Amino acid sequence: MEPSGAGPSAEAIARASRTFDGVLCAVERGRCTYYQDRNRRWPFYTSARGHALLERLVGEAARLVAVADAQLAAAVDGERLRREGESIYARKPNKKSEDVTWSQREYAHAGLQREYVRFKSVQRFTETWAALERAHALGALGAAADAHTRGGGACRVASLGGGPGFELLALRVFFEHHFPSVRVQAVSLDLATEWRPYCAALGVGYAEWDVRDGAGLLERAGGPIDFAIVSYVLHHYMGTEECAAWLGAWLNGPSPPAQLAASVTELPSCPTALGVACAPRGVIVCGRDEDLRRECELLARARVRAVRLIDQRGGRDDRQLLLLPEGAAATAVGAPLQAELTFENVPFEEHKGGRARGRAYGGGARAPESGCGWAQGADQRGHKRPAPDGAEPHVALRARVEALAPPPADEFARQREARLAAARERQAALLRQRQEEERGVRGGHVSCGSADAL
Repeated sequence: MEPSGAGPSAEAIARASRTFDGVLCAVERGRCTYYQDRNRRWPFYTSARGHALLERLVGEAARLVAVADAQLAAAVDGERLRREGESIYARKPNKKSEDVTWSQREYAHAGLQREYVRFKSVQRFTETWAALERAHALGALGAAADAHTRGGGACRVASLGGGPGFELLALRVFFEHHFPSVRVQAVSLDLATEWRPYCAALGVGYAEWDVRDGAGLLERAGGPIDFAIVSYVLHHYMGTEECAAWLGAWLNGPSPPAQLAASVTELPSCPTALGVACAPRGVIVCGRDEDLRRECELLARARVRAVRLIDQRGGRDDRQLLLLPEGAAATAVGAPLQAELTFENVPFEEHKGGRARGRAYGGGARAPESGCGWAQGADQRGHKRPAPDGAEPHVALRARVEALAPPPADEFARQREARLAAARERQAALLRQRQEEERGVRGGHVSCGSADAL
């Protein structure tokens, strides 16, 4: 499953990198602004360290854009495909009839793929990085990674529904920072074979695989898997009894040393022996749906323990989960988090402001944006503003592992009303922002980045 084939030229990559102009602003007083959306409407903030990580991401993503440009240039109607892909990405026509953003046919569209690798790269990378930081704080990565260091084996990672592989890039870079002596083997498993050249350009493997085929997972991955990332497919494609069953069988299957872990920090720590069936050390779920109540109930019946990685005090949030075998106990981890996430407010939580405001955090305070610190301030969308001296204080919070359980009926109703109120607030904020943007355009105002930025 190792990538192969010649990649795009340096000239093509340099030309493709210009499509990211304006996405990542310069570091000022230790902070920088970056954008995840195609119109650069919603600013996010990170540190100088996060800026360096995003610079590397942009370099890798430009390589993938160059792959798409080469494919479009080789097509007879490449320019039409490019324009069509822009329209498909912007309009998302499949959502009008289906509960998924794009259909399998649209994912195979060369023009859409170009748009996808341009605009999804930053979101996928930063959200996966945040999930890995949260999981690492709970001790879910260190034991197995350290064992691979001692045993000299490769840590094998698979992204289920991984597409071009940005989640795997995040994990590979994360291991370089935290476990530099561990060799990582990564493979993206996806139904769309058109992602193969993109994975090769990114330096990860690819194999065609259907999420319903749990029995064929390890064969398609080329061997046992230590860690897996369910990449934004749990709700739309894997929320079935069938998928929950094979996930449960896999997580609770035979694992060296042939027994289930008693807690997160006691996960099996022996290096993987290729060709020998064994359970993964953990499965990280990244998604867009905050309420995965039905999916979590299916997983619980299949003997899977789902642990929320995002702080829950602002309301239920299932967008990042850690799946463990049934025998893994829900216990608190001894060491508190000493710093905020590298990419704060990721995934975005501005819509939660109304839930926490006036309750546990007081009338004027805001809930922790990422579960790892307090906001110094927030703009009207809830994204953090840098403090005057370019740094923000943090409060060391104790990492907690909480088993998923449905809230009482009255709590569920209260959360629903809070979400409706937050939606109305977002609509009003959008209207205000559009009016401000129109006034800025009329006044000749230009935001950071080049004029032809995304």
